[in-house]
Amino acid sequence: MVYQTLRIVEHTLLKSQDKSAYTNFRTVKHLVANEQEHFRQPHEWGLANSLSANIDDRTMHELYLWPFGDSIKAGVASIMCSYNMINNSYACGNSKLLNGLVRDEMGFQGFVMSDWLAQRSGVSTALAGLDVCETFGSLNHAFFLCQRELISTLFGILSFV
Repeated sequence: MVYQTLRIVEHTLLKSQDKSAYTNFRTVKHLVANEQEHFRQPHEWGLANSLSANIDDRTMHELYLWPFGDSIKAGVASIMCSYNMINNSYACGNSKLLNGLVRDEMGFQGFVMSDWLAQRSGVSTALAGLDVCETFGSLNHAFFLCQRELISTLFGILSFV
């Protein structure tokens, strides 16, 4: 099943390369182990945290990351992280996953975005590698951007002054 999913994603990404810039903007989702519908949003079930998918390193590399690695090679622009916890850390705030595996190990140059309301904290998720936050427009996330993007934008503006 994983192999078939990979071939479909890769074909879709490569097939769209000859379209306009808008069409070339592709997001692959949901970054690893998004295998459950229940208990991924703790507030829906009255839980303190969502359930965690605990995955050893070999399984992570041989089963879960492989399709995402090939999607990166095929030119995906962004990766969407999911609601669930992976190894007891929320996917959108998991530095080992976002910075260590996706960016450093697989060489991803694009941006990582959250699923709707999957960002669980502020600065720590930005430092963990989350770039863009999908929200429903609450006042806390008025710009739909994580602190990492805001900070880099501010430094870019201040460098002109």
